Amino acid sequence: MSLNTCFICDEGFTEGNGVIVKRRGIITFLNSSVIRKDGKADVIKHLESVKVHEECRKRYARVDRITPQDTLDQPPVRSPVKAKLRSTKPTFNFKESCFFCEKKN
Repeated sequence: MSLNTCFICDEGFTEGNGVIVKRRGIITFLNSSVIRKDGKADVIKHLESVKVHEECRKRYARVDRITPQDTLDQPPVRSPVKAKLRSTKPTFNFKESCFFCEKKN
C-alpha cells in the first residue's frame, strides 16, 4: 500500500479528494473487511491513520450496505424471474370465444 493511493480502490488521489481516517474509522474499516473477507484488515490493522477517497470511505464503511457480491465466498445473486402480469396477456373476448374451451365461434 502506497501513501499516494487509496487502500480501498488502489487509485491515486487528485488534489482535495482524499480524507484522513483516524483510529476510530480504521476500526470500522476492520469490521467491514472481516465481513467482506477481502484481506484489507491485514493491511491497516497496525496503522494509526490512513488516507482514502471520501466516496470509498462512505461505500466501504457502511456495514449494512454490504451485499453478498461484496464477500468473496458468496456467488453473485441473480435477480428473480419476474412473474408475467395479467395485463401482458391478450384480453378475452366473450362475444367471439367460448368461455370454457376458448374456441372462436
